[in-house]
Amino acid sequence: RFIKRELDSLEAAIATIKDAGLKNVVAEAMRDTQRWYDFRSSNAGKPVELSYSILYANKDNLRKEVEYVKERGMDSVHIDHFDGKLTEGDIKDCKDDIRMISDIGIPLFVHLWVVNPDKDLIDKLINAGLKPKRDKIVLPYEAFSSIDPILALIDYIKQKGLYVGISLNPETPLSAL
Repeated sequence: RFIKRELDSLEAAIATIKDAGLKNVVAEAMRDTQRWYDFRSSNAGKPVELSYSILYANKDNLRKEVEYVKERGMDSVHIDHFDGKLTEGDIKDCKDDIRMISDIGIPLFVHLWVVNPDKDLIDKLINAGLKPKRDKIVLPYEAFSSIDPILALIDYIKQKGLYVGISLNPETPLSAL
């Protein structure tokens, strides 16, 4: 519960970048991040990784923001990709974001909010700049009609050298896996 509350706090601080200047907002997010580093230090052996969400980032300052948080020890960058179906109208194609920041050298964590993601989408993300043995794609369990397509896509992503994860909605029981 503590981690969830702290993650919500960090996400809220970072999300305000959309409406505020880079310097002040990132400074606030870094103060929260320092609290995380303190927490991580006191919980050695149980690492907590920090991922900087760029969902509401100012695209004009995106490179500067990512470079700034990388220099201060952020573990990865969280990038959302929405198809408008799974997210009920929200559409966000993340390929331009990947192209813009892929060469900065921080792991990218791409969370797909897509109904039936496929090999073609994975290839487009790789072509945009995802790097093997560094970057990760997270697939939404609920977006698939059965287990076979998700297992096939997991194998495909692994063959491409990327890390892969599965996300579950809160109402989906772990026993579904």
